[in-house]
Amino acid sequence: AAAAAAQDGGGGSGVKRTVFPGGPPGGAVNIVIDNGANQAAADLGADLGAAVSPICSDRNFEPGATRLRDLIARRPDGIARMRHPGDDALMPLAEPAAGAGIPIIHVNVDVPEVRARFGSGDIGADLCRFGSAVGQEAPRRAGDRVKAGDQAVVMSRWESADRSLRGQGTADLREQAGREAIRLQKADGASSDTMPQLPSLTAAVLSNPGVRIPCCTGAQHPTVVPADRQAMGKQPGDIIGVGVDLGPGVTSAIAQGYAPVTGDQQPRLQG
Repeated sequence: AAAAAAQDGGGGSGVKRTVFPGGPPGGAVNIVIDNGANQAAADLGADLGAAVSPICSDRNFEPGATRLRDLIARRPDGIARMRHPGDDALMPLAEPAAGAGIPIIHVNVDVPEVRARFGSGDIGADLCRFGSAVGQEAPRRAGDRVKAGDQAVVMSRWESADRSLRGQGTADLREQAGREAIRLQKADGASSDTMPQLPSLTAAVLSNPGVRIPCCTGAQHPTVVPADRQAMGKQPGDIIGVGVDLGPGVTSAIAQGYAPVTGDQQPRLQG
């Protein structure tokens, strides 16, 4: 179907696309998103040059909102953007976009209130169910290394209900089963650099001897970097890292036994 669309022009001839992946430039997930967007541009016969000019916000709320505001001011034909600060922050931006006739597709993180008001679309997983599934799979993969009464550190952007859905799904699953979930705030900048998160994560693990599962998000996250486990004096199997997405750090952690499971939201297909 893609080949046929490309052969026929795909309805995309002359249409220029700009990718708004939302994360750090060159980030592990961003590259996958960009590759998917480039493939879509090629399949549809669109202008590939614009598709490889991503707008990045390092997943920080205010830079992301500013870049979206600037993009709306350019009056594009449409916008597809990855990750955002949620319904409350996006609503003031979605209104002028709708007034200018610019449709927005929200990718990876849903904004149901914005969609209900302006009729925009969403591409991605049900993140609460996704977090629950990852949290359920982790102890199954860990086997007897996780026992009743063990604690879990669940790290997320808890200040945003929309951005913490994955963590909420994992925490809810544990608490419903009578197991403790220690909610740890994800540090600013930790999406692109693991170091800002290391002190608080290390403190949470070492001050709670019952922690066996740190559950966090992101292909660049410290829960799936073996060096961080070693900094805590932990060997493979002492604690069971759980991450989201794939990348060199994640696959290395799995190979070395530090992380038995990760979940992937298919960012190439989303792009």
